[in-house]
Amino acid sequence: HELPEPVRRAAVAEFFRVLRPGGIVVLNDSVQLGDRPEWDATIGNFGVFNEPYYRNYVTCDLGAMFEDAGFMAATKSVGSASKCLTFAKPADRAGATAGGAEGSATAT
Repeated sequence: HELPEPVRRAAVAEFFRVLRPGGIVVLNDSVQLGDRPEWDATIGNFGVFNEPYYRNYVTCDLGAMFEDAGFMAATKSVGSASKCLTFAKPADRAGATAGGAEGSATAT
């Protein structure tokens, strides 16, 4: 949540460029809209505390951003006020993730 969206997108593209096929990216950051629906009405208020990109971050579809770069969504877990997402760079063979499993989970 510390980056403006264009820089966030560039970082994701760089993750994809440098990660080996079959590799995994792990992202841990703040929850976003919808992760804890009971917080949705106030989650953007954190942006008031000198967090200039937070309001954009909480509405950003991280799953789509990583998929646009070529990643496959793998896992999502939410704990307290943070969440952890994993994305796999497809292996050389079509449809295979780093663990050898096929398919993907939704991670936004």
